Amino acid sequence: MRRRKRIVRLLLLLTIAQALIFIFRDRFQYRPYASAAELYAPCPEACTATWRLFADDYKSELPAAKRLSDSVAGDLRLSPTRVLALGRFLYAKFHARLGEPPPALLAASPMRQYGMLNTNDTMQLWCGNFAQMFALLCWSEGIACRNLEIMNPGDHHVLNECYFPETGRWAAVDLTHNLLLAADSADNFLDARQLTEALESGKDIKAWRSAGDTIAIGRVDSGRKDLVPYYRKINEVHYYHRTDNEKAYSPGNRLRQYFLPVSWYDILTGNGGGNALFYLKDVLALSWLLALIAFLATKFYL
Repeated sequence: MRRRKRIVRLLLLLTIAQALIFIFRDRFQYRPYASAAELYAPCPEACTATWRLFADDYKSELPAAKRLSDSVAGDLRLSPTRVLALGRFLYAKFHARLGEPPPALLAASPMRQYGMLNTNDTMQLWCGNFAQMFALLCWSEGIACRNLEIMNPGDHHVLNECYFPETGRWAAVDLTHNLLLAADSADNFLDARQLTEALESGKDIKAWRSAGDTIAIGRVDSGRKDLVPYYRKINEVHYYHRTDNEKAYSPGNRLRQYFLPVSWYDILTGNGGGNALFYLKDVLALSWLLALIAFLATKFYL
């Protein structure tokens, strides 16, 4: 009898703990940290498949995206020149309408977003819409492209990175800020991490713009102060494998992400971090299950 009472008390305490963890579950969420070496290594087919989840989620829209991207990129063959063509097309078409998008646009798939914006010249969009449309057009051209979110407190920002097989490097593309590609003094394209380092250190960089010109920009350039709040090493950056929330937050995925160390994005941050709370949650959940089994055993077999 005493043993059963101890098990009941333990089960009660663990049940309370599970309830508190569920209420504050965001603090116990798995944080998928990845190193810069992992995120910026050369990206052959196996690596590309990780990021292809984005395109796979919108597979039904790829033919329409391909028709549109072919009409823009034409006979261009090199990945950088095709990326520039697609970026200039989208920027020229929609940059004057930056603002607060309606909920229907935020919930739409990339090509559906393009159709809604193309048929309603008063509808506004923001950085995430630019990034999704651009990413799908790139994938339709066979160019690996991923969406990045800079977690600037109170004002997140979304941009893209494209992988160029010709150079074996990722390159940052920020359509919202008309920064279609950027390069250092040696003409090496810069990824988002390198772009951040260059802007924070005040180095001048070469930037390709929508009008076809290239200009030198730096942190002190008054024309690029809009970049400074976002491109800071202190800001956490999320690298998304997919952006379709219905799939990312499906019941099955929710359950897996609650108990297993899996996620639909990676995190690059200069502050480091760990997952002690996540694993504590798993240990307590397993303990609760074992206590429940012990309680049932004492009830039915003793």
